[in-house]
Amino acid sequence: MFGKILGQEFRNTWKIPVGMTFFAIVTSIFARLLIEFMQSNTYRYQAPSVLKVTIGLALFLYVISMLATNFLLMFSMPLRFYKESFSNMGYLYNALPISKSSFFASHIIVSGLWVMEYVAVTVVCIYQVFIRVAYAEETMIEIWRFIFRELKLVASD
Repeated sequence: MFGKILGQEFRNTWKIPVGMTFFAIVTSIFARLLIEFMQSNTYRYQAPSVLKVTIGLALFLYVISMLATNFLLMFSMPLRFYKESFSNMGYLYNALPISKSSFFASHIIVSGLWVMEYVAVTVVCIYQVFIRVAYAEETMIEIWRFIFRELKLVASD
């Protein structure tokens, strides 16, 4: 019976975490494109200050939205548990022939797995947007230095 309760709980809760995961991935791709545009040479020399402020504001809103969705998910799961335990739906669940420990354990396990999944998605998205870009920039500088050094050697020969 515990397995059936877990399956039912996953079926009831998948919409919110999957929607937030999709939102995190889409906004991370958009933020990554903004950072790539900021690092391009055309942005550095010809961009008006309004565009620079707009891009900075968009990246700030990206970070705030990632934090807000994490908090939203972390607070929506206990709220859902409360509604299932103490509202009209709770009356139905309490009338089922299951133990209270199975009911509570299924909610805790499913909520914990969804929260861990979304936190992992958030960490990967932020890594891909900010940390990997900084590492790639240093790597690209080294690559360009190597190419120019080799071209100078070839030109001198």
